Amino acid sequence: MARLRRGEEILSYRAPSAEVFFLAAGKVRVIIYSVEGKAVLFTDLKAGATFGEIAAIDREPRSAGAEAIEPCTVACLNASQFEALLLKHPAMAYATLSISAPRWRLNRARARVQHAHGAKSNTSRAPAFGSRFGPR
Repeated sequence: MARLRRGEEILSYRAPSAEVFFLAAGKVRVIIYSVEGKAVLFTDLKAGATFGEIAAIDREPRSAGAEAIEPCTVACLNASQFEALLLKHPAMAYATLSISAPRWRLNRARARVQHAHGAKSNTSRAPAFGSRFGPR
């Protein structure tokens, strides 16, 4: 478990990390940024939420960034640990799909908006938080 301060970046949009996060306390904002630097809000998450599962499953760059919007406590699994957990517990795999499917659809819709408004990758800021948890 790690404690994060308000405003601390957890994930950087398009970063090559693959951890999945479990929000034990606090709130997290899932966002991307336009070329003009404006935040494009995906959603706000509260305690009990998971995030980062898309990159943990497909091992592709992050489809969004995330930052603490109030002090948070999060737990993390790397992609291999998460995959083993899903394979061992089919009900959890199904629950993950139930959470992820709407996010995938939302990401596709947001990608159209990003393209129209020129959103950019922000990988220059490495996801410092995710690196605390070791290899993928």
